[in-house]
Amino acid sequence: MMRGRARPPGRAGGSPGWLAPAGCVLVALAMRVWAHAHQPYVTVDGTEYIRFAESLMRGEAFASIFPPGYPALVALARLVVPDRILAAAIVSIVSGALLPLPVWWLARRSLGERLAVLPALAVALHPDLARISSVALSEAPYFLALYTGLALATRPLLSGLILGAAFAVRPEGLLCTAGLAVLQGSRVVRRAATPRTLVTCVAGFLLLATPCWLYFRLTLGEWTVTPKVVALRAAATEWRPQEPRLADSSR
Repeated sequence: MMRGRARPPGRAGGSPGWLAPAGCVLVALAMRVWAHAHQPYVTVDGTEYIRFAESLMRGEAFASIFPPGYPALVALARLVVPDRILAAAIVSIVSGALLPLPVWWLARRSLGERLAVLPALAVALHPDLARISSVALSEAPYFLALYTGLALATRPLLSGLILGAAFAVRPEGLLCTAGLAVLQGSRVVRRAATPRTLVTCVAGFLLLATPCWLYFRLTLGEWTVTPKVVALRAAATEWRPQEPRLADSSR
């Protein structure tokens, strides 16, 4: 008697393994479209991102504390969506809708395919994630790149590239990449991985992070890991050097 192939553990009823995470994506998309319909406004940061994107479309440098990754995505979206506010929102909506995929992929390693649907569904339904994924904010593409990079940690070059993309969207990506590098370094010390794995991952990250640092140098006139470090500096005791336009108008 011929026997059918054994089903992979964690898969129910012979249904395709991609069916459940695909369903989570559809749920996430519906949540974010609904959220966008109920808050069609532009955040303060969103106005900066949109102006940044418009400068990139004109081929002009734009000095900002924000990295160029999200504005670059908005500029690409503007090629097919004329409305600048809607284009920025669509980048966030699509990124947020796809987030359950890498979350499911990460969770299935320890929970199995069936139970991995739970964290993926939680991400799809989380109200705060739906809210920030429906307006002109960079969190959604950042989370998507970050979790995808971590999910592909077994492919060091691709993982490094995607984590570099996460850094190009938000500087917090540097901390997560550093943590992964430390983890990989410990595996090298234990001889559970080769040094080539670590070097390849770091090289992939630097391929996308280095252009960001060069852009910061071009637009801000100084070398910095991220322009947001200005928030860590001591407060100015004199406002005139910090606000020359106001100083001029007060004379």
